[in-house]
Amino acid sequence: MIIRSTDLGTEISKENRLILFGNRNASFKAIQEKYPNLNMKRVKQVHGDKIVETGQNSLDYQIEADAQWTKDSNLGLCISTADCCPIVLLAPQRIANIHAGWRGVENRILPKALKLWQTEGISMKDIFVFVGPHIQKESFEVQNDVKELLLNCFRDPVKDRYFDSKSDGKFLVDLHLIVKQQILEFGIELDKVYSEKTNTVTDLNYHSFRRDKENSGRQISMVASIL
Repeated sequence: MIIRSTDLGTEISKENRLILFGNRNASFKAIQEKYPNLNMKRVKQVHGDKIVETGQNSLDYQIEADAQWTKDSNLGLCISTADCCPIVLLAPQRIANIHAGWRGVENRILPKALKLWQTEGISMKDIFVFVGPHIQKESFEVQNDVKELLLNCFRDPVKDRYFDSKSDGKFLVDLHLIVKQQILEFGIELDKVYSEKTNTVTDLNYHSFRRDKENSGRQISMVASIL
């Protein structure tokens, strides 16, 4: 595996797979220009748990979903984020790109994607997971209602380490740790999990909705199998 920094973000090459976890420079146009041999596809993200298969002839940005996967080569699966987790899955003959904000994590979009592949005969031992830059615990403050929803989306009898109580009654949530626990449910070993723990809220190289509200842009992350 080769990891390098580029003007658009972190680029990861693994055998014939290419991943880009984009920064604030990584617009859809910029990614198209950087990788002109790839056919780029987006979904219309709605913070849900729908997972769709994308092909070379799929319409761009027409289907409402928050995860897409493909068996096709030279097809760039793109998702946009501004604090949410971009999550890439690699398996033999298929790839996936997942948009997982707290609602997606609470709706278990990642476990649902893994379960989908599992039912199609993909061994969890053959899967690699890549988690890109997203909001980190020190910046992710929530009310009790959100905490209670997130408490029920992963399996761990000891859940105190995922949440820090604040004096004002709010909580800091470790979304990354929850995602990692969801991965472990499927028996995927941690040496097959890559995590980039950049905090999009505090790092000005990234767009952040929590920091900039309606003025925030979106960065694109992409995965492709290269022929």
